[in-house]
Amino acid sequence: MAGFIRGAGYLLKGFKMLAQPGLRRFLIIPLTINVILFSLLIWQGFGWIDQAVVAALSWIPDWLSFLSWVIWPLLFLTMMIFVFYSFSVVANLIASPFNGLLSEKAELQSRPAFGVGMSEASGSSTISAVLLEVPHSLGREASKLGYFIPRAFVLLILSLIPGINIIAMPLWYLFSAWFLAIQYCDYPTDNHNISVPELRKLLTQRRLGSMGFGSITLFFTMIPIINLVVIPAAVIGATLFWVEELKELVELEELKEPG
Repeated sequence: MAGFIRGAGYLLKGFKMLAQPGLRRFLIIPLTINVILFSLLIWQGFGWIDQAVVAALSWIPDWLSFLSWVIWPLLFLTMMIFVFYSFSVVANLIASPFNGLLSEKAELQSRPAFGVGMSEASGSSTISAVLLEVPHSLGREASKLGYFIPRAFVLLILSLIPGINIIAMPLWYLFSAWFLAIQYCDYPTDNHNISVPELRKLLTQRRLGSMGFGSITLFFTMIPIINLVVIPAAVIGATLFWVEELKELVELEELKEPG
């Protein structure tokens, strides 16, 4: 479990780096987006969860009604993961250009030599340059959503089927943790021109570390107030994960290539 624990530790390191003077000014816009979206979540999200659970329980046959006390908490937790995670995806979609800039600055600040090799597009720290990156960032987010949506849809259907929905929650947990690792590690790897499919291969080689990072990120995403800062902390944490582990894998692959 050393890899899992080490992966979880990167998010905690990300929280510690949030207060560093060189990074604070890059947090304003992402934090503003988070406050707005998670305020909407608190206002509407729990109502959606309650309605979804009631609707799902109405499908249970009368002869299985005695299982309601077991199925209800499982459904509730599953829907909480789905709703909170969906809002997290939307927040990342909107803030993606600024998250890329935050990742760049975190990488340069954590270990300046590792900043060498970033794409020219990521080299400027001005807001106007970030805005020019919006089409590219949205394209990356669309690629990740193309991976996420079909699998999430299948899990959502399983969550609504009585009996089968008992296994839906652990599947939601595993998939959400895995995808959060993809979501946040994409920012530093995008700065180094690594595609999303290549990123998934890298994370597969550090699967336990990826699941550790994704698991603790998912946990903090579901805690009110703390979830307002979990996105920038996760961006920084994923950047440290890239600097300390994933970049080495890329360099080893480059050494193996002929010529």
